[in-house]
Amino acid sequence: MAILDNGKDLYFHADDLRERLPKYAAYRAEREEEQMAEYQAAMQKYFEDQENAA
Repeated sequence: MAILDNGKDLYFHADDLRERLPKYAAYRAEREEEQMAEYQAAMQKYFEDQENAA
């Protein structure tokens, strides 16, 4: 928490980055897929509601 609370810097060695970056990329891709699925479900519901209102 000191990093977020006090603005402390993080220093990584090349080996750390080689290990962490692929994991982070996979995490971001997974979150993006989840967000897209939520968006598509919301849009589907919106269009269904519009059809039912007409």
